[in-house]
Amino acid sequence: YVKRKYQFYGGNKNNSMEAAKAVLEDSKKAYELALEYSGFTCHDNHILWKAYLNFCKASVPPAVSEREQNAALLVMTPQQHRDWLREVYQKLVCNPMTGLDQLWQEYESFEKNQSEALAAALIGEWQPKYQHARNTYLERSKVFSPQDLHWKTRLAVPPVSTLWLERVDMERGGRVGTGGAGTIGGNKGG
Repeated sequence: YVKRKYQFYGGNKNNSMEAAKAVLEDSKKAYELALEYSGFTCHDNHILWKAYLNFCKASVPPAVSEREQNAALLVMTPQQHRDWLREVYQKLVCNPMTGLDQLWQEYESFEKNQSEALAAALIGEWQPKYQHARNTYLERSKVFSPQDLHWKTRLAVPPVSTLWLERVDMERGGRVGTGGAGTIGGNKGG
């Protein structure tokens, strides 16, 4: 689809800029759609987030004069690119995932490279959201371990391990492993 859209605009310079803008917008929409539906697991969504972040970083606008910027010949201005990267970083640090600490450090260095004063304010604003995502990831990792559940390497079968029972018990709000009234295998209202 993206190739066809690019070919549709032809070869002259104005149309190629329109095509580049269209391709960029289509790619952004595709990543946003994929990320919207990828949040169900904290173990693999970091791959998609890193690909999106690398796509954003690779879409660096060329350094041009102010006159060319005012002529609107750019796909995006350096300021728009910086804002886009900031938006992506701020979205990703709120999602529990593998490698979140490294991505948070990248975000901190990105903000500090832009402006120390602005970085202090933005980092202070986004750090509680990052901490919440990190704590959520750590809690989920205790229960949803892909090595224990083997969810990628085998067909769906009824689980046999007690880990599954503990997970169900946790979802029901009971305490894990007590065997009490609110747990699996406990009192059944007798």
